Amino acid sequence: MTITELNTAFQNIVTYLKSEGHKVGGHQLVAEDGHAVNKLKDHRDIWIIVVMPSTTYSGQSDQQIAHDTLMLFVLEKDVSGQTNEKELQQYQRTEDVLQATIDYISDQQSEGCSPFDRFDPASITIDPEYRIFGGWNGWSMTLSY
Repeated sequence: MTITELNTAFQNIVTYLKSEGHKVGGHQLVAEDGHAVNKLKDHRDIWIIVVMPSTTYSGQSDQQIAHDTLMLFVLEKDVSGQTNEKELQQYQRTEDVLQATIDYISDQQSEGCSPFDRFDPASITIDPEYRIFGGWNGWSMTLSY
């Protein structure tokens, strides 16, 4: 999948998430952490940050197969001094968006129309994130396709 196709795939995911009632501001493609800080600095709501994928190849020299791995973040701006309950609600909102994103990718693949053609649910790793990219909380996910 090209970087332009990846961008379009996440535009479609954000459109789907909004149609499902999630308060997602959008997505940003970034190359590394500093890039994300600049892209997020004036935003609100929940954002999906997609780190451009790394690629490895397998197979013979005349039949190479690309294997992409990407990391994405589902984040919401931290509110300094918020109560534990408010913080847990923030993590729940972002976790709901992350799960809906996983479900969307899985559903598209099972219907045979996913740009993530070799998506492997077993490749998913999810971690909580706190005050990343200049003060954003939520979740990160690594997946291979």
